[in-house]
Amino acid sequence: MPCAVILTALPVEYLAVRTHLVELEERINPQGTIYEQGKFIGNEYEWEVGIAEVGAGNAGVAVEAVQAIAYFQPNILLFVGIAGGIKDVAIGDVVVATDVYGYESGKVGEQFFPRPKVGKSAYALVQRAKSEARKGEWLQRLSSNAVPQPRVFVAPIAAGEKVVASRQSDIFQFLRASYNDAIAVEMEGFGFLNAAFAYPDIKAIVIRGISDLIEGKNDDSVEPEEVRLEKASHHASAFAFEMLSKLKVDPCESNQTPVVRSILNTREALLNASKGLLNWKRKLGNNQQIPRPELEQLKNRIATESSSTTIVLGAPGYGKSALMATLGHWAVEEKYPLLAMKADYLSNTVNTIEDLQHDIYLDRHPKDAIKAIANQEKIILLIDQLDALSELLDRQPGRLNVLLSLILYLSDTENVHIVATCREFEFRHGTQFARLENFERLDLQLPTWGDIAPILEKEQHNPNSMGEPLRELLKNPLHLRIFLEVAKPGEVFESFPRLLDRLWEKRILEKPETKQSINFLTRLAERMTEEEVLWLPSSIKDESPKICHALEQSGILMTNLDNSTIGFCHQTLYDHTLARAFAHGSKSLADFVLERQDGLFVRPILLRSLNYLRGISPKQYQTQLQILLQTSQQQVRAHIRNLLIGFVGAQSNPDLVEAELLVPLLNSETERIKVLDAMRGSPGWFKRLRDCPEFTEWLEQPAEKAVYCYSFLMAAANFASDDVWELLEEYWLNDASYDVLSILVIGNISQWTPERVRLTERIICRVNIEWHNVAAIAERIADTLPDYAARVIRAHLDYLLTQAIEASKIPPPELPSDADEVERYAHAYRHDPMNPLKALLENGSNFYEIEKFAEAHPQSFLASIWSWFTDLTQRLNYDKETAIVRYPLNRVNDFRFSDSTIIQSLLTAIIKLAKQDKYVLFQFVEQNTGSNLLVVHRLLAHGLEVVASEEATKVLNYLLADPRRLSLGSDTSSDCHRETNKLIAAIFPHLQPEDRQRLEQTIQEFTYWQLKSNEDVNSRHRCMEYNREHRLSLLQAIPEEYLSPGVRRLKEEEKRALPWVDLRKSSRGIDKIQDTRVGPRMTKDEMSRASDQHLLNLFNELSDETRWDHPRQNFFDNLSRAGGAIQQSREFGELVKDDPSRFIRILHILNLSGMK
Repeated sequence: MPCAVILTALPVEYLAVRTHLVELEERINPQGTIYEQGKFIGNEYEWEVGIAEVGAGNAGVAVEAVQAIAYFQPNILLFVGIAGGIKDVAIGDVVVATDVYGYESGKVGEQFFPRPKVGKSAYALVQRAKSEARKGEWLQRLSSNAVPQPRVFVAPIAAGEKVVASRQSDIFQFLRASYNDAIAVEMEGFGFLNAAFAYPDIKAIVIRGISDLIEGKNDDSVEPEEVRLEKASHHASAFAFEMLSKLKVDPCESNQTPVVRSILNTREALLNASKGLLNWKRKLGNNQQIPRPELEQLKNRIATESSSTTIVLGAPGYGKSALMATLGHWAVEEKYPLLAMKADYLSNTVNTIEDLQHDIYLDRHPKDAIKAIANQEKIILLIDQLDALSELLDRQPGRLNVLLSLILYLSDTENVHIVATCREFEFRHGTQFARLENFERLDLQLPTWGDIAPILEKEQHNPNSMGEPLRELLKNPLHLRIFLEVAKPGEVFESFPRLLDRLWEKRILEKPETKQSINFLTRLAERMTEEEVLWLPSSIKDESPKICHALEQSGILMTNLDNSTIGFCHQTLYDHTLARAFAHGSKSLADFVLERQDGLFVRPILLRSLNYLRGISPKQYQTQLQILLQTSQQQVRAHIRNLLIGFVGAQSNPDLVEAELLVPLLNSETERIKVLDAMRGSPGWFKRLRDCPEFTEWLEQPAEKAVYCYSFLMAAANFASDDVWELLEEYWLNDASYDVLSILVIGNISQWTPERVRLTERIICRVNIEWHNVAAIAERIADTLPDYAARVIRAHLDYLLTQAIEASKIPPPELPSDADEVERYAHAYRHDPMNPLKALLENGSNFYEIEKFAEAHPQSFLASIWSWFTDLTQRLNYDKETAIVRYPLNRVNDFRFSDSTIIQSLLTAIIKLAKQDKYVLFQFVEQNTGSNLLVVHRLLAHGLEVVASEEATKVLNYLLADPRRLSLGSDTSSDCHRETNKLIAAIFPHLQPEDRQRLEQTIQEFTYWQLKSNEDVNSRHRCMEYNREHRLSLLQAIPEEYLSPGVRRLKEEEKRALPWVDLRKSSRGIDKIQDTRVGPRMTKDEMSRASDQHLLNLFNELSDETRWDHPRQNFFDNLSRAGGAIQQSREFGELVKDDPSRFIRILHILNLSGMK
């Protein structure tokens, strides 16, 4: 059932409308607006009609209109009410608005300057209103015969926020002067139509009855105002329902909401605008298509990301347009909304987004259309060949500016996915494209030979017989397309210009009227060049219609029907036409360039013509090049000269003339950098410069000048490693001033020998190199000498350790003689000489991905890195006697065991080594059994755990060889047996009965705390209790089912006597790799708020004996509060940094007898 909504401003208007409806029911929208909904029987349909009284004023009505649309989703939207007559009308007449002028829009200066805004009623409704006005059948809907008979006017009206009541008023005079075709004035119509404008599939119109005239004919004694208002309201509503009764609605549309109808219509319009790109040829002969991995990347981005903007770059012929056409067809098949445009198809009159809307035949603003769809679903915007509009090819920037602005406006919009293509050269040199630099770039790669060979086979060619030059040529999709058209089986082409000549021969030289065709094409190309455009008005065909038709039939030219222009089917054919003219000598390329070098359009023509001449007519090429680079050097502008240097330097196999032109420029202070940069990556140029004095002299320059050579050598290292290394050895490796440059080049060396690794180690040991450079070199070495890769990492670590040792020797700055205790404490903390050494292990982010080297080659990694690590750890050890049976603690605090990238890489290597070769692991363990470092044995324990099930007895012997190994774990007493417990759990099921008994006996006799002879009774009792706790912890590591009966009874007795041990175990878990953090009793913030007395009580409670554990730790549910003196002291240290005076204030009254 179709739906209409009728809005009114006044109660009298509402009641007049209501009389035409039946079966009325109240409706309330989410915002609280109250409607009534009823039925109206028309000539064609039964209508559902929603009505509302929304009040006066354009702004309020606009809001209510939007809400009503959202609630009812109508097909028709009407505003029915009264208005004041300005001219031509009488009271009771009906005015149907064709336009509603928003007359208060304008600029106020010394006077008011109107800037008219117009709301337009729907065309179809205006036509229906005119038809019903002529017929007069609407009068039958009036309850009585009106005298005189009211008329209907279909004309403009005006709307503002003021009531106009006098002909002498300024507003009335303004309306007559500026809007003299308006015959009525009211206060809501403009806001109403302005709101409806956003819903192009909802037809809207304003219908007014005249209730007042602007002065002169409102005689209340004859017809009171209430009567006039009622009459005007009834007349307007009668005409409105007469129109409604005659309206026809598409049955499909009546079942769709306006939003859905709008989306569907917009989708269809966008798809129609996309035909130019979608019709682009995307398949080769025999319906074959080249696989493109970039296509899958783009599909994946669209499918998985909420929005995206991708700029696809590629050289001419790489298949950018075919890729876009294929992506467009995929979008259509997947039911994605799509707008696809070929930039070069747009009319050169496009200078604004509105021009673009007109050019691609959209009924709404492109930005609005795309955003409207994006509000509902994903939409794809494809823009192909932006390069055709760059300033290099088009002197009129309008089209490109419009497209770039569209991309920038829509980028990052939810559900909008943008893909645009551009040639690499134009993107790099066109200044306008800088606006796209921040977007994702996708460099289109040439297909592989594996993708091309099957296509050739299906076309009866033998790919196996083709040499490398032809294979490289045919990887380019454009070249392949031309080859399949023109080549006979077995035919060989050495270059693309040769292939183009064969195409030219087939499409032009073998056709009738060859000379006329060539002359026409040359004139066409010359005119395009003169006007700096790639499309010309199709009227040019009138010069030679027959010739032009033949060239279109042969695929040389094409007509763009959308804007009646003609151009070459591919820009390459335009370039080729000019290049042939230069090759024949009918035109001089040098003269052509010199005449046009003030513009940018000549740049791509120069490059492509040089490329053609180089392949077809080397002598002509050399002559033109010599003119431009030597003879006319003073006349050539800098941008052209730089372009020439870049072109010649890019040749992979330069000839003698090219070398004679460019090599001397290495002596130029201003051009040597450009020359070397241009030659970078060219095997031919490297071969010529390898022993060239002009180049080697620069290698001998001081490093600040030799730096210009490193990027050239870096690129050459990829294809001439041996030669590059010889140059490094000869000129740089023995001089430390070149070390940074050497390392940058070495990072690209692909072939390695032990001697090269040794020399590289020597450099890395003496210079500060970023870790990523070291890692890159290690990766290169690993490709050929995997066991040597870790050596360069060790060299880097040696350099860092040397620097750290030197830094630790630097005496701290002197304190003022009057420094207080707080300042001295803070000073000592900040300038601890061990800080630089600790930082090597703490700064894990400095060695990202080091673990991959450890995992790939664990044995060589350990051989290189382990001794460095133990040396550093030994330097961080505390030389402190302790009563605890465990290895000495050091400054490698427990939390850093898991956070340190270096430690984790060693752990990775040990575990991988254990999995690869357990015998080598045991050799490694044996080499380190004498170590006095806790962290060493903890790491060894992880490796032994891996082989525990196979070598349980060996692991047991390791554990029992030193009682300190029963205390392998973190430096918190609550988890100081972590690694030991894991080893016990791993080996016990695999031990023989006598070995199990031996381990149980050892645990029962284990003494963690050694009693001193002078300990008091309380201390002795506490030590005995601690030892029982530690023994219980070790016993609990044994799987329950393997315990001997006596030990099981002992364990149960101890658990009952020491219940807090189980509590700790359940809250921490012995299987966790990382510690549960035990924190201070009071945090820094809490101490800052506590009184001095509270702090004194806290430290009296936490004597040094508590170390890591609060005396009542067993009763803490949350271990973050269960720390002892150590944690609390550290937290207090943080407080002192922020509030030193607090420390001084309480220092003299602290009870220091229990503290150190």
